[in-house]
Amino acid sequence: METTHLLESNDVRIDEDDKIYILGFEQTVAFSWALLSLAILCEAGGTICMKLSDSFTHFWPSLMIFVTYGISFTLMPICLRRIDLSVTYAVWSGVGTLVTSLAGFCYFGERVTQTKVAAIAVIILGVCMLKFQEGEDEKGAKVEEEEGGRGGGGGGDTF
Repeated sequence: METTHLLESNDVRIDEDDKIYILGFEQTVAFSWALLSLAILCEAGGTICMKLSDSFTHFWPSLMIFVTYGISFTLMPICLRRIDLSVTYAVWSGVGTLVTSLAGFCYFGERVTQTKVAAIAVIILGVCMLKFQEGEDEKGAKVEEEEGGRGGGGGGDTF
């Protein structure tokens, strides 16, 4: 049986069942998380390059700001096909903040204070709570689907 492709290029293909293939790999939720991890590393790398560029006075770190942020912002919309926006952005910014802070402490010799550690811990807690809520939302959607879409809640606080 031949598959009909709704969108096809050399790198991305979406078939009629809304399955997405990027560079030949099906974009599963796990693949989206791997891409998000790469986007986070690129974002943190770009932020670190801002410090290394010394106000754009060093060529390579200055160039890498744009390269790494470009990669990060290219990967983010791909991740959004399988991960909620609220979770994607919270994880991207929260983990990026953690990685950047650790680089500041370890590589640039920034002072570690109790307030900084507490603030980072709160960010990590918030990211974990959003990730946990995403799992609850998926459970609620599955229950609603099994009940024939009759409502009944979505596994968490809703407005």
